[in-house]
Amino acid sequence: MIDESTMYWITRLDKVSSVLSGLAIACGIVGGIMTIVAVITCPMAASDGDFTPAARMTKRGSLITMPLFLIFLLGWAFVPTTKEYAAIKLIPAIVNNQKVQTEASDVYELLKDWLKDQVQAELPPEKGKSR
Repeated sequence: MIDESTMYWITRLDKVSSVLSGLAIACGIVGGIMTIVAVITCPMAASDGDFTPAARMTKRGSLITMPLFLIFLLGWAFVPTTKEYAAIKLIPAIVNNQKVQTEASDVYELLKDWLKDQVQAELPPEKGKSR
C-alpha cells in the first residue's frame, strides 16, 4: 500500500536527483581547482609543517571535496527518478495481483476468439470442396 509519505517521496525523487547532480558537479569543480592549486603552491616539503597555512588549507579542502564528489556522484547515479521509482513500486504490484492475472487471461481468450472471427470473415467463401 502506498501511503502519503511514500507518494511525497516518489514525487520528490527528480528534485533529489537534481540536487545530488548539482552538488557532485560543484564538489568536482571545487575539488579539482583546489587540487590544482595545492599541486602548484605546495612546496616539495618533507613534512606537513613546512607547508604554508594557505597550502595546508588547500590540501585539506581537496582531500575533503574529492570524497564528497564521489559520494554525491554515486548518490546521483543510484537515486531513481520519479518514473523509475513508480515503475519499481507499481509494476510488481500489478503483475502479482491475482485479479489482474485472472482478468488478463479472460481478455486474452476474448481477443483470441475475436481474431479467429476476423480471419473467418476475411476468408473468401468456398465454392466447392474438391478432394
